[in-house]
Amino acid sequence: GINAEYGQISVDQRSGRVEPLPFGVGSELQKLQHQPVSKGGDFISLQKLVEGKDSYFDRFVNCLVLVKTPPSSRKVTTRQGRMATCTDFEVMDNTQQVMRCVSWLESVGDLTGNLPPKQSILFLTDVKVKLDTFTEGVTLEITHKSIVTVNPDVPDAHNLYNFAQSLPNDITTPSVLRTPASKTSVPVSSITSNYSIGEVKSSKPEHGILNVVLETINGKNKTKCIAMRCTGCNKKVPGLCDKMECFGKDVVHFYDFKLSLCDDTGSIDSVKMSGEVAEKLVGVPVNVFEDWPNSTVEDWMDGVLLERFKVYFSSFLVPSGDIWLQVKQIDPFFASASDGV
Repeated sequence: GINAEYGQISVDQRSGRVEPLPFGVGSELQKLQHQPVSKGGDFISLQKLVEGKDSYFDRFVNCLVLVKTPPSSRKVTTRQGRMATCTDFEVMDNTQQVMRCVSWLESVGDLTGNLPPKQSILFLTDVKVKLDTFTEGVTLEITHKSIVTVNPDVPDAHNLYNFAQSLPNDITTPSVLRTPASKTSVPVSSITSNYSIGEVKSSKPEHGILNVVLETINGKNKTKCIAMRCTGCNKKVPGLCDKMECFGKDVVHFYDFKLSLCDDTGSIDSVKMSGEVAEKLVGVPVNVFEDWPNSTVEDWMDGVLLERFKVYFSSFLVPSGDIWLQVKQIDPFFASASDGV
């Protein structure tokens, strides 16, 4: 929970009960709300979560973080007609790793406005590690199992607070400057600007065209290149969608490749290709590809790897500031005299 209440526990041989304190709360009890329930140092850094994300997925961990952006809450109506509150904000720690933190608890939503960025330190006990299934990044979810201690009175928290004060004021600006959803509506016909990979990395255009070599594709690992999508919210999910408004909805399989592309200015491996775009390159629906033996997959990959393609892309930025490309169309590249090749 997140809201502190003071009470007394009465226990005898037959029963026990918890009751509100019938008298004022002294300073000693007030100190308790700033004491984490876990031992000092019993937490994992955000950087380690990112490095070992596959092993931490869906596990509960302890984290000591500072609030980076003001929490914002929105009301959502579930399919059952109930109102739910979703609270969303960014956190970071002294590894300078930034992470998104979400919660569907009303008690967390009540804190909106009471967690000033750079001033608020949170000890998150039993926070759930989730994966952003598009960027493959890590998200923290505060659940009913979680315990949130605001501004814990422990040395590690004091050190993190001092670190926060050394950061520039613009650290409170949200890090996700561009999201996948904001650019998916751009039609391919309107994408006309050509870029090299070096230019994409430096100028980070919202969309464009690359003439590149397909260097790698994760086609051999079907658990990585085939994903599931919820038919309710149309989001990528690891299994049945856990959103309340999607209860009872089915999931469908779809292509979800990760690529690396290269040209004479460099290479980029933060490239996603999914859905119908990927199906066009593979040549068969995903259910057929799932039944392909490894030899057939390898034959297909031999036919596309190290070949040149014209790639139309839209882009998005993740909290680290890195750019990811979403392939909107991929065609074999046929050089002309004007291309100089």
